[in-house]
Amino acid sequence: MSGSTHLRGIAIAGALAALALAGAFLTFAMNQDASKAATPPTILPLKDRHPAMAKVAPKVTPATTVAAKAKPKVKAKPKPPPVDPNLKAALAAGLPRTIAEGLAQSPVAVVELSSDEDTVSEQATAEAKAGAQLGGAAFVSLDVDKDSTTVQALARLLEQVPDAPAALIYTRPATLALTLTGYVDQTVVAQAVANADPALAFPPSSVQMPASWASKANALCAKVDTQIQTLKVPSDPYAVTSAQAAKWNSATGAFLSSFKALTPAPGKTAEVNQLNTFVAGELASGSAALADAAKKKTAAVSADQANVAAFETKANTLDRELGATSCVDA
Repeated sequence: MSGSTHLRGIAIAGALAALALAGAFLTFAMNQDASKAATPPTILPLKDRHPAMAKVAPKVTPATTVAAKAKPKVKAKPKPPPVDPNLKAALAAGLPRTIAEGLAQSPVAVVELSSDEDTVSEQATAEAKAGAQLGGAAFVSLDVDKDSTTVQALARLLEQVPDAPAALIYTRPATLALTLTGYVDQTVVAQAVANADPALAFPPSSVQMPASWASKANALCAKVDTQIQTLKVPSDPYAVTSAQAAKWNSATGAFLSSFKALTPAPGKTAEVNQLNTFVAGELASGSAALADAAKKKTAAVSADQANVAAFETKANTLDRELGATSCVDA
């Protein structure tokens, strides 16, 4: 009995120990879960725990520099450019500004009148421009269909405006030196510029141009005029001696032969042939007037002089058109 009682005591003690151990494990597990669920404590910085100890940094306001306002510089008004005296003179004479500006550029201005209705105006304008450049003159193109204001001003000044195409040769200050009506080539225009102002270089040394019909005609006319002046032939046919008449006939006869031998410019054969006819008629009528005056045939002399004037007018018109300005009789 005592042995079994002892065994039972041991068993009860073991059971109690096991129970105590299980309780300990349970308590440890609960403490672990509680520690995981708990919020970690917040650690305050020292300055927050003791606000009085915290130092507040003074706020520094950056210094601002007020720049002195600079006084604006007063710009001097630009002086107007001086008015070109040639421009001023041409405007004062009544020329349209475009032509006046041309004369301000050069002593001679070539003014080409063109019309959209004329089929050769475009080509004539190109020739006139090239001739002006060759002669060293200014060039002004004027469309009579579009530049109505300029055309009207020119018409008031000239009392008429030539039909286009036409080239007006102006010299300073505002002189219309020559009018070339119809189509004229560049050599004729350049020669007209040279005749208007011999001081201009024509042709430029860099340009080699063959002598044109107009330049040759001008040279012949200048030569015969010098010869006649040397002969001192009076304008009154009744005052001309027989010797003077013979020399006059010889000089003009040689001139006419050389004049007719000149080769016309391309496209100008008909006009040149017509001019030759007028010149021949003028010289023949002059010779007849001298012969009739020597015979004191008053009525015949009057008729001869009328013929001279008629042929001269027609010849002058063609001379201008063809550029033979030295051949125009005053």
